[in-house]
Amino acid sequence: MNNERFQMLRDCDPRKSAFILGYFCVLIQSLPVAVMVALSFHVALAQSPVRDYRRAHERQILAEFTRLLAIPNIASDRENIRRNAQFILEMMQRRGLNPQLLEGRTNDTPPAVYGEWKTPGASHSIILYAHYDGQPVDPKQWTASPPFQPTWRSPALNPAGSL
Repeated sequence: MNNERFQMLRDCDPRKSAFILGYFCVLIQSLPVAVMVALSFHVALAQSPVRDYRRAHERQILAEFTRLLAIPNIASDRENIRRNAQFILEMMQRRGLNPQLLEGRTNDTPPAVYGEWKTPGASHSIILYAHYDGQPVDPKQWTASPPFQPTWRSPALNPAGSL
């Protein structure tokens, strides 16, 4: 193949090439799209059981999430921070993890909630981290509903956080 034809293949511009070469170029350019569509279809099939589970258990999932959000999580409120930790521990137990509370060196340190699934033969680990303590809120700034009183609304929030 001479340099001119090689350049045409490399550029893959169907307008500059013969019909067959142009068709080949379009096919090659479409290949990533076809691969992405095939992968998306595969992922969609794999997600189907997850989606089905969520749909079948949506009320329980939302009810549990609402109960968690109703527990005040202000970092300096030791009693409610412990309630949060205990609730998260119980959530993890219901999902088959083996959780435990890891206590700090002082009573002022909130416990870390640790859980794991041990899988025989696994050669990799996945670590997820989230904190459950927050900063104090000013209830006067909450005009729609009080903090720690989950309220379901249908309109979308604007970027500033108001309805």
